Amino acid sequence: MKFISTFLLAVLFSIVQLNAQKGIEFFHGTFEEALEESKTQGKLIFVDAYAEWCGPCKRMAATVFKEESVGNYYNSNFINMKIDMEKGEGPALAKKYRVSAYPTFFFIDENGEIVATAKGGRQTEQFIELGENAMKKYDKSGDYTVKYEAGERSPELLRKYAYALLASKKEHLKIANEYFDTQSDFTSEANLIAIYDLMSEADSRIFDLFIEHKAAIIKLKTEEAVLHRIEVACLASVKKATLYKYPSLMEEAKVKMKANYPQKYKEFSIKAEMIYGLGTTDAGLYTKASTKYLKKYAKNNAVEYHNVAKAISTTFGEDAKALKLAENGRKIS
Repeated sequence: MKFISTFLLAVLFSIVQLNAQKGIEFFHGTFEEALEESKTQGKLIFVDAYAEWCGPCKRMAATVFKEESVGNYYNSNFINMKIDMEKGEGPALAKKYRVSAYPTFFFIDENGEIVATAKGGRQTEQFIELGENAMKKYDKSGDYTVKYEAGERSPELLRKYAYALLASKKEHLKIANEYFDTQSDFTSEANLIAIYDLMSEADSRIFDLFIEHKAAIIKLKTEEAVLHRIEVACLASVKKATLYKYPSLMEEAKVKMKANYPQKYKEFSIKAEMIYGLGTTDAGLYTKASTKYLKKYAKNNAVEYHNVAKAISTTFGEDAKALKLAENGRKIS
């Protein structure tokens, strides 16, 4: 089962194409306002220190910054800023942080201290790795754990603890729920952003809060970003259902997807069954669902057929129907 789970994760992103956010979303306030947001959200500030005449800066803005994978990672983990170092507040910041080349990338904490920095353009994978390394340096979850275990339960501590756990890819929902238990006004901008950021699974109280305040969150973000978060949360619940072999949870995720993102429901429903069938080694379910998916959403798509064929031959090598589908996939790919 461990091998199957690892393989499932490897193919998930090839058989499940989410409506991902398109690139980095940049904060449009001042640097001081970004510091205040950092204190509120418990996130690092990512700063792209650039100049208008800088060729590599323009290439990063036109390519890497617009990549879906980059947007998904940086929007989830950082308050992102682009600051022209030769205009507005730029010269003062350039002097303070000793900017000597463009682009220079900074990861700055809530106190204005540099956590990590790098100079020069990057490819997509390198740029995401840059952010990941900054997050590793900034992991404060251990510090908050000590305070929490000592009995501190202030709303500020709980909120920052939940964000720190999320950023370090640790279980955060328990602490996030404790934070929301301290709140009476979920319509404040800070709480709407916290709901948006901390919601990760469809089978959760925070998802219900997210849906309840969906319209207000869209005003702060975008409809595309909100729908993307709904789909990601429903997918997370499907993955959990698969891990624990809990089919009713998969059905719950499908129901919530239909109610809150109906235009993507049919495709999501089929993909959910593919994920569940593959992860639980249910050859019948996977073969039936993948056949539907290939006919309706990936007809003559060699890459998709190859992925399905590989999944089948690796996981269901003895199943005749599955092998037949895999063989058809090989002919196309």
